[in-house]
Amino acid sequence: MRTIRIGLLGLGNVGSAVAEALRRNGNHFAVRTGAIPIVTRVAVKHIHKPRRITVDPDLLTDDAWRVLRDPGIDVIIEAIGGVEPAASYLTEALARGKHVVTANKQLVSIHGAHLRDLAASMDRVFAFEASVGAALPVIRVFTTHLVGDRVRSITAVINGTANFILSQMELGQSFARALAEAQARGLAEPDPADDVTGRDSAAKLAILTQLAFDAAVTVEQIVHQGIDAITAANIDRALAAGRRIRLLAVARRLNGSIGAGVFPASLPLDHPLARLDDEENGLLVHSDLAGELFVRGKGAGGVPTSSAILGDLASTVVAPTASRRALQKIDIVPLSTIEEDAAVVAEVEE
Repeated sequence: MRTIRIGLLGLGNVGSAVAEALRRNGNHFAVRTGAIPIVTRVAVKHIHKPRRITVDPDLLTDDAWRVLRDPGIDVIIEAIGGVEPAASYLTEALARGKHVVTANKQLVSIHGAHLRDLAASMDRVFAFEASVGAALPVIRVFTTHLVGDRVRSITAVINGTANFILSQMELGQSFARALAEAQARGLAEPDPADDVTGRDSAAKLAILTQLAFDAAVTVEQIVHQGIDAITAANIDRALAAGRRIRLLAVARRLNGSIGAGVFPASLPLDHPLARLDDEENGLLVHSDLAGELFVRGKGAGGVPTSSAILGDLASTVVAPTASRRALQKIDIVPLSTIEEDAAVVAEVEE
């Protein structure tokens, strides 16, 4: 067996889960891929900060550039979040001939096309399955399974924090208490603004829209409304009507354009996305050939995210090449509701 040497950027919630997953499942990974994964260096902000996992101090550095420029490292796993300096780090890694795996949705939504092209030019992999839906294999739906198909629409719940809060509010919890519980479980960031305002879902929808429709769309083009204005009264009225409120991310192929938006919606109980509980995410896709596809699973948390990251790591071993995907400039038409959800959106706006 050969060895695959890993440079890990970040040791927070996701980075720690990845390090622990490699420790626990490294032998299983090696048997299935023929490569032994070894974490060679770990870049952190504060070397002496207490952590929930034990890491060999000799692996730690507070200089990420040392990790990126280490000729002995084969793959960079980025788990620091944010757009910069992450974009500069990953550009450097790819330019130096390293594979890259990331869970960073903001980065991918803005710089994903450039990084994919750079990876292809270097015959390297830029993998980002974990950037949308944590453990759900939603990226592969578009990059592999539906490559020969024509996608008509995407309707998704792709923020586990928001779905957890809504689920807890259905059980009688206040918004504030449900959010605090999400943070205590590691499902929400200390600053949850992106999750509750819908911006996180908009960034993820931008990624899916790029892949599904080959559209050069950014997060800034996607109108978004979150759950921060949802009240207990909204929840109760929906339940009394046999419906559940969920934060939807929707993209549709229109005549020469793409309609896209993020907004809360009241769905009938038998709708696939209405059945999602707590931090579950779900993706509903309609295409010409496959018809309707539905994927669901845990969409938040370090451990589910680490599953997708290890899957992407395996792809650098099994099929270490990247493909180019030309994106077209297409008009993005704002969607703020879908027909059956007009009532709940009107309620929230009042």
